[in-house]
Parts: sequence; C-alpha cells; structure tokens
Amino acid sequence: LALAAATVLLVLADIASMRALKKAATRAAAAKLTMITAIFASVYMIVQGISWLPLLAQVGERINGSIVGGTLKHAGGLFLMLTFAHAIHVLGGIIANVVVLARSKDGKGPHRDSLRMLYAYWRFLTVMWVAVLALLAV
Repeated sequence: LALAAATVLLVLADIASMRALKKAATRAAAAKLTMITAIFASVYMIVQGISWLPLLAQVGERINGSIVGGTLKHAGGLFLMLTFAHAIHVLGGIIANVVVLARSKDGKGPHRDSLRMLYAYWRFLTVMWVAVLALLAV
C-alpha cells in the first residue's frame, strides 16, 4: 500500500512539474505548480519513511541483539538501499524546487529554463521509480 501511495505521489509531482512548464508564460501559476510539486514530493518522502520503519526496526534489533554478521534479509536490504537512494534524489528535487522559487525574486514566478530543468529532473525520477519498482517486483 505504501509503495502504491508513493508511486501516486511521485506521478502527481511529475504532472505538477509538467503543468508548471506548460504554464511558464503565466509565471504566477507556474510558481504555484512548482510549490505543489515540492509538496507532493515531500509527502512522498513521508510515505517512504513510514515504509522503512519495519525494516529499520529489524536492523535495530539485529544491532541491539549483537548478532555478529547478521544481515537484513536480502530483499529487505535491497528495498532499503534502492528506495533510500531514490529518496535522496527526491530530496534533491525538493531542494531544487525551493531554490527555483526563491530565485524568482520578481515575485512573478520561475523562468522557463528553470521549469524545463525541473521537469526533466522529475520525469527522470518518476521513470527511475518505475524501474526500482520493477526490480523489486522480480
């Protein structure tokens, strides 16, 4: 359920970013959509954190139990590694959205070139997320 919710949130962030680029001429609308992109991505991060809790607890139990050489099950470890690496990149995208909004000092909104780069970034992250899910489903 968490993976489905995370997927929906990331797709919504991607769509909001695409719409921001399409609304670049109306810079105030583009700014609003750029903020919405960051919000969807932030909620994605929360959902991911929730999905990690059981696995992180398992890691903590192994550390506290002093199991030398004990490792998380391969599937759980792979899930953590891939989704954490992806989440770090999503965090980078959130920061990029905030920076683009902060740099639009004229109060009208971000410039087309910035929106184009953000859109490319969010599209790439969405495609990579689908690849991660496909890999985890195998």
